Amino acid sequence: MNRLALTAAAMLFACACSTIKEDRGPCPCRLTVVCGDEAGAGNGILLSEWADDKLYMKNVDAGDMREGISNYVPRVSVAVCAARGLVTNQIKGHCIMIPEGKGADSLRCHYSIVDCRDEFASDTARFHKQYASISLVMMGLDESGESPFVPRVEGNTCGLDMIGLIPITGSFRTYPRRVTPGVYRVEVLRQADSSLSLELIYEGNVVKELSIGQYLDRIGYSWLKEDLEDVTMTIDLAVGKLRIEVAGWKVGDSFDMEI
Repeated sequence: MNRLALTAAAMLFACACSTIKEDRGPCPCRLTVVCGDEAGAGNGILLSEWADDKLYMKNVDAGDMREGISNYVPRVSVAVCAARGLVTNQIKGHCIMIPEGKGADSLRCHYSIVDCRDEFASDTARFHKQYASISLVMMGLDESGESPFVPRVEGNTCGLDMIGLIPITGSFRTYPRRVTPGVYRVEVLRQADSSLSLELIYEGNVVKELSIGQYLDRIGYSWLKEDLEDVTMTIDLAVGKLRIEVAGWKVGDSFDMEI
């Protein structure tokens, strides 16, 4: 009887173990992400993967990413995000935020939804320009070539959600950097609205405000393009005129407007 009891107990234990193993669910998916763009070694990329929460986030070498970065994820749809060009902007969750008083970094990003329900899945990261470089050219200056005005740019977009590459609404204010006498430049991220504006400050007072966002709307500039285009604003202080030109657009897409 004891031998029979032991045999029965062993059988019950084996059945229980078998049940436990069956209830563990499917194995995770091995997701591999490769860089589809040309990039030299050492050119850092922030790679992250998201489902209900963060699955993976790491700064990786672009050279390594060309060979493929692999890790295991649940068998669900996974958001793959990659960003390059991060310098001063900050990461908060899956959002890239512009610090107060700073301009945007020259960000190029990738975003896709990958079906990871099978044993293996892959994605090729192709990076697209998420910023516009705005050059401000002052004309009609004195012999020194220096502008008496200090330019300041303001808007309502302070960051970018890497999931979906969606603009984040919030206060944005920065002073464009001086490139050469009379020429200034600033980078802004994909905008949520047309609130972007330029202020000209003289001796601490705002003497003129120009609605960059509305001017760009007027000439058909789109913040929804996959790769944003750069903008040149020429202000002739002597005659009080503004001209806006967009890189890559045919001649004739610029116009003059009285200030």
